[in-house]
Amino acid sequence: MTEKAHILQVERLTIATGKDQGEVRLVNRISFCLSEGEITVLAGPTGAGKTLTARAILALIHNTSLVVSGKILYHQNDCLSMSPEDMNRLRGREIAYMPQDALAGFNPVIRIGKQILETVLLDRSIGKIEGKKHVLSLIEEVGLAPPERFYNAFPSQVSGGELQRLMWVMSIARNPKLLVLDEPTSALDPASKQQLLQLIRDRVQSQGTTVLIITHDIRHLAPLADTLMIMERGVIVDNGTISYLKQHAKSNITQELFEAMHLPTNSPQNAMEGEPARPSTPVLSVKHLQVGHYDEKGKLIIIINNFSFKLYAGQCLGISGPSGAGKSTLALGIARLADFVGGQVFLEGKDILKMEGKGLRMHRKKIQMIWQNPASALHPKHTIRQILLEALALQPKEGARMDLESLLRMTQLPEELLMRRPHELSGGQQQRVCIAAALALKPKVLICDEPVSALDTVTQLHILKLLQSLQHELGLALIFISHDEDTVRFMTANVMNIKSEGGDGL
Repeated sequence: MTEKAHILQVERLTIATGKDQGEVRLVNRISFCLSEGEITVLAGPTGAGKTLTARAILALIHNTSLVVSGKILYHQNDCLSMSPEDMNRLRGREIAYMPQDALAGFNPVIRIGKQILETVLLDRSIGKIEGKKHVLSLIEEVGLAPPERFYNAFPSQVSGGELQRLMWVMSIARNPKLLVLDEPTSALDPASKQQLLQLIRDRVQSQGTTVLIITHDIRHLAPLADTLMIMERGVIVDNGTISYLKQHAKSNITQELFEAMHLPTNSPQNAMEGEPARPSTPVLSVKHLQVGHYDEKGKLIIIINNFSFKLYAGQCLGISGPSGAGKSTLALGIARLADFVGGQVFLEGKDILKMEGKGLRMHRKKIQMIWQNPASALHPKHTIRQILLEALALQPKEGARMDLESLLRMTQLPEELLMRRPHELSGGQQQRVCIAAALALKPKVLICDEPVSALDTVTQLHILKLLQSLQHELGLALIFISHDEDTVRFMTANVMNIKSEGGDGL
């Protein structure tokens, strides 16, 4: 078999902080090649330098204090030496980048279809009518129907998983030769994830596209790879096929990632043994819940309809379902943060939907949220100490007082992180800070909305075990929301499935 030509060669790539800050190499002299028509997966723990590497390939590290050196040769042309004008011509047409945060990749005030069409029209050989037909066909190809609805929607009007698929459409709209996909499946439910993986396979087979996938999720993406590279602390520590690395991994992190690929299931018997004796009165009782929002014409759109359950102290309830089914909308409704909430939500026997003013503010402290993206939930300019002290200042006056030392102990956060800012932490550390800030208010109910989907498999396991220990130690009632059924079943055998948008929760 003849060896395939290299479409991209990375030679001694180094990304470091400036010398005035004390040089720290975030990516340290890495080298690798991408072969035409092959899929390469670059995996590793959170904070390893994977996304920095991806952004460097497209020369997207600019106007920062970071210094990039080495060579990135695309068809023997060094991307790091190109002018901004030449790189702009290369992006989209030759090399396309799909960012991890799809919401940040779209302009929030321009309709999605118009943004994708603008990308298509950069190829002057196609007109607006033909371009729109092309965009609609791509939207339909990723399973979003009717395509006109998504073409005319604003980014805020679709779910995270739907937006991720629309970002895929944006990436392939100009038929690039090289696709760089940063965490392409992290926001997708199992069915949508398999569909996107098949789209990637089909594109490689039909178009000969070369694909570089950046991921922490080797559980689902490693089997797709012709070549698997493992990165840790800015260095590629293992490189080969998945079958080879399972037998001959050099690094401990590679072995840990493979071991964390299979989460054990929490059986009903284990769940009963792990939870304390159930009290007679539920801490949270939701009856016939309706949650929705108003469209731009003022029409009420119901997303969650007739959803009911009871949750007791020390118990965990899992909520699963496909992207766009309304899982996050349900969480916002229970916390009374949605545009419209109907039905009844009893917290310690009091209906919070009937509360206003000070009474509502006091009861809101008893229901806290852990969000999917921890970085966006933390003040970017505050130190971790400031963030946690601000949360502690808001804790209820009754009962024992929580202090900073207790928060660090419960969430296993090292004290040396206190003077850092959120961007200086790994994803797992950021999520621990979010959990600590929520615990500072001494909640009765903790709603975890996709709390580990953006984390590598090893860190996922650590955070899941942390949540379980807090559930038992503090008697917290947990609502654990995820599209990943493996993580839900790890947390609890008590699972409710939201099957479709606008449907009930059973």
